[in-house]
Amino acid sequence: MKELDHPNICRLLETYEDRRHMFFVMEYCEGGEVFDRIMDNDRIQEGDTAVVINQVARALKYAHDRGIAHRDMKPENIVYCTTDINDNSVKVIDWGLGFYFGQARMSSTVGSLTYAAPEVLEAKKSEGYTAACDQWSLGVLTYIMLCGKPPFWGDYNEQLKRMKLETLPMSDSTWQQISQDAKDLIKSLLKVDPRKRLPLERVLAHPWLQTSQGNLDAVVMKEVLSNIRQFSNVSQLFSICVASVARQLDHRSLRDVHRVFSQMDTNGDGVLELHEMKNGFEQIYGRDSEQFRDVEEMFKRLDLDGSGSIDYTEFIAAGIGERACTEESVLWAAFKTFDIEDDDGKITTSEIKQVLQNADVNNVWSKEVCEDVANQVCEMGDQDGDGSLDFDEWLKLMREMASKRKPPEVIRQGSRLRPSGIDSAAEHKVMEDLELIGGREGIKGIKKTYDILKADVQIKRPAKASTGMLNCFAGCCGGFGKPWRRQAGTGSDH
Repeated sequence: MKELDHPNICRLLETYEDRRHMFFVMEYCEGGEVFDRIMDNDRIQEGDTAVVINQVARALKYAHDRGIAHRDMKPENIVYCTTDINDNSVKVIDWGLGFYFGQARMSSTVGSLTYAAPEVLEAKKSEGYTAACDQWSLGVLTYIMLCGKPPFWGDYNEQLKRMKLETLPMSDSTWQQISQDAKDLIKSLLKVDPRKRLPLERVLAHPWLQTSQGNLDAVVMKEVLSNIRQFSNVSQLFSICVASVARQLDHRSLRDVHRVFSQMDTNGDGVLELHEMKNGFEQIYGRDSEQFRDVEEMFKRLDLDGSGSIDYTEFIAAGIGERACTEESVLWAAFKTFDIEDDDGKITTSEIKQVLQNADVNNVWSKEVCEDVANQVCEMGDQDGDGSLDFDEWLKLMREMASKRKPPEVIRQGSRLRPSGIDSAAEHKVMEDLELIGGREGIKGIKKTYDILKADVQIKRPAKASTGMLNCFAGCCGGFGKPWRRQAGTGSDH
């Protein structure tokens, strides 16, 4: 379950075990089961049902793309995040019957009779079944949410017979009020032949589910995208630390970020590709904006695990904003994720290294880099010199790094100047070029040096030190480089 990083899948935060038991610490979803909501109201209104089914289909597609089938999809295994009757945010729970179908063929009869697909019920008579069994269950779930009754009834043999006939009662007064699109989706999922069931990508593109996509407040989206842009310019060290914070946040802290992620994830696969990120920034800032032009480089920096896409936790880490990632209760939870060896209230270099090597960053960070980062964290935060960080030291370190999380005053094409002042390889190369030119050509190399800086750095709002440096170029070069200033009444730099 820890591998399932999706906004509509309940998070597994931690596991503990003793000799006889294993304990799971999971995200708290206080709203109760969809089943209870059906029982309380006889059925769920069509618009609300579409919103819920859209989220469940997204969760299933994400899992299927990773070779995992749920195999027990039913109203009892979908829970509302909050008790607010107007909030239809849900999460899929209970993956106990989940199966890595990419590793072996599924052949067990599992799940609940009402929701299990015919091929699952007859698994012993066949050569197995595919993940399309979840689509069948999704169709039954949709049917029951809309009318409060199962589409098939009777004992085992009677239900199986009705399933194979594909006869769906849809003629009573309740169904006369339900749209044709909803009926069409259900019929396309409840096909006896798994190969004829509507694939999940087409389910998400179905007209009935398109109506469930609400428009997001542009102000909210702009705030989240602004946070993301700022976050992309912090050091990787801080990025990893904030990712550990993000994993501890529940839906109550992530409502706006969750909504923006879902809005941008247009194909519903649970991750953001570059084109989806570009579409989001273009929608808010416009194609000709500086923010849109920087998206590609920003995207590369946010992709901590090197997967070529932005997963949910990476997006959360970038989008939550400084307030959420510096709250003491949240930082305490993050602190405990590193205190793994003896739970003594202190973090050692060894513990940080273990967490980094077991995290997704190990895909792009070598063992040596993880070790260097662990050493750097302890060196930066260990104030009393005991070789470890207690919570007060951790708290101070994280808040100091967060305070540097500001929009960059110098934005680079191809790399960035980190607010922490730590040079990347690209920045180091530029400095070597400057030293080489200065040593070889002296004053004659000043214009060439300036050209390198100008080509390598897009200076938009230079800091005081940058202004002084450029003024120095102006004086030495006889007016070649005039001091940069913002022209009154315009949006351009000169």
